[in-house]
Amino acid sequence: MNTAAFSCRARFSKGAKNYAQESHSQARIANSVLEMLPISPPPVSILEIGAGTGFLTSGLLRRFPAAAITACDFSRGMLEELRRTIRDDVRVQLIECDMDDLPGLQERFDLVVSSSTLQWASDLPATLSRLGSLVVEGGAIAVSTMVAGTLRELRNLRLELYPHLAPGRALPTGKEVREALKRAGFRVNKEREVVETEFDPGAWALMARLSATGLTGG
Repeated sequence: MNTAAFSCRARFSKGAKNYAQESHSQARIANSVLEMLPISPPPVSILEIGAGTGFLTSGLLRRFPAAAITACDFSRGMLEELRRTIRDDVRVQLIECDMDDLPGLQERFDLVVSSSTLQWASDLPATLSRLGSLVVEGGAIAVSTMVAGTLRELRNLRLELYPHLAPGRALPTGKEVREALKRAGFRVNKEREVVETEFDPGAWALMARLSATGLTGG
């Protein structure tokens, strides 16, 4: 694991206890993913990438009570919070791993899901191709990801105040995500753009809230 990835993992593990109460937009976006999922036939096996503290996992358990869920996250702290959230539900298997390296997953799944995670992929087309190889024929994948323009105000302020600390990775555009899905062999059946607006008392309050969850805003 490179230094940047290790630092990112450490930040998310540190912020895991605060993530659920501070990440309001991520919770609503997870619900949007749930609303777009196919209902029939119900999936028997589900793979979730970037499960975090369980926004999407909890919804999957309610919507598909007979399904077995494999929930992956690269942050041990997040998985510990998820375990508490689902109360060690036997329907869920937790795996600590990076989405760029999914070791030991030989099973293929009826449904692969991910919410507010794929923007962290080091190679989005390659990651989507790998996920595609884990979907059974006739199965589905449902993902949400942050795209260019997310936290634009904070990003611009950071560049103005600390130009020497420019963000290391730009978020993909919506077009780039669609093209990556097509290159991975997916056919896009449903697409929805969600714009979330949140208000904080000031820039420092916003930065403190993001930092408490493991995000840096850049």
